[in-house]
Amino acid sequence: MRTTHVFFLVLYGLSLSYAATRYTPQNVRAQLSQTSFSRPTAIRLSSRYQRTTCLITPTQAEDLRSAALRIQDLTREDEPIILAGQSPAYLRPFLEQTRTVHQIAFSGYALCDTQALEHYRKYLKTLQLDEETIKKSVIVDYTRSFYGSTALIEILRKCSDQDYYPMFLNLVGNSSKAEAVSRTYAMIQRPFSHQPVLFYHAEQFANDDVPRCIPYYPYKEWGNPPNMDDPGLTEGKECMRYLENFAAQYPIE
Repeated sequence: MRTTHVFFLVLYGLSLSYAATRYTPQNVRAQLSQTSFSRPTAIRLSSRYQRTTCLITPTQAEDLRSAALRIQDLTREDEPIILAGQSPAYLRPFLEQTRTVHQIAFSGYALCDTQALEHYRKYLKTLQLDEETIKKSVIVDYTRSFYGSTALIEILRKCSDQDYYPMFLNLVGNSSKAEAVSRTYAMIQRPFSHQPVLFYHAEQFANDDVPRCIPYYPYKEWGNPPNMDDPGLTEGKECMRYLENFAAQYPIE
């Protein structure tokens, strides 16, 4: 039994080694080598931020600030930022200090028909996301498979320009996950550039371990605007107010 167990461990290790060799091109390694994955020096929090009734902790707030700083370094001032759905939503109070930020509701893979696409186009325009603005935008989201993100980018292309190939900033929890998603990106060969951005609490924010502040908005509901007054968003709005105060105290400018 022990020999069999060791055999399968060795076999598993060899399979991982093969996958890394097969799917990690030099440009992915080079890209990751230019990205800092070390934990930043902690900012000194005043006593009012050490304890909070909000379900977002000061440590998570500090991590959001650090991720926003990385995004600022990767983008130009004239490039609008699109925060896609719930996962990156709490970055807004920090990023809007130096960038134009558009927060959009988007859920699922959105294999939508022409009518649904027209509804979503109208929704984007209510957020001042017209064709010219979309074409200049950088997208921030959390993904591992790229299915939902690819669907969103295809929708944005149809709403703006078929030649729109944006930069996609992908929130990742550590360097290992950054390499994993970069290998996936290399395999699927999507028509947009990909850059992992370190955010230690990425999984918590993506898996609804913190309150939602953006409503669930699948394509079947695009006939109506997202319900921003949903009672289920109450705690999320409280957390957003906490982060707005936090960002004012500890700006990224």
